[in-house]
Amino acid sequence: MKKMMKLALLALVGVLAAGNAMAATTDVNVTATVSEACIATTITDITIGAIDPTTDTGTLDSASHAGSTQGQINVVCTAGTAVNFTALPSVDLTGTTNGDTLTVVPILPAGPATPGIAGADYAVNASVTQAQYQSVSADTYTGTFTVTVAP
Repeated sequence: MKKMMKLALLALVGVLAAGNAMAATTDVNVTATVSEACIATTITDITIGAIDPTTDTGTLDSASHAGSTQGQINVVCTAGTAVNFTALPSVDLTGTTNGDTLTVVPILPAGPATPGIAGADYAVNASVTQAQYQSVSADTYTGTFTVTVAP
């Protein structure tokens, strides 16, 4: 019986000692990196309306020439990212029938712009000089210019 009492007493001391043990804590650092990124999408392509080289004069553009459609792009970027718009200074359009070349000049939004994560739409246009449209034969001219949107 004494032996049992000793074991019970030792068990009680073990329980009391375990109840008084100190808890240990530590802090864990957390790091997250949000990248500066943008996505640009074409909404509307550019058309420069019918050009009559016998009556039209001066430089014509897709923002104001009759029958024209200005282009539209949508840009979505990481919050707070300011961007600028760039493209080649001129682009050659090729006649679909005759293969002639008509050179146009991209007209881009002024930057910097901050479209944010909700995104924003921006107008893009093109112009053609009188010297260009008076030096090519009648045809439909097509081509592409790339708009770069970058911080």
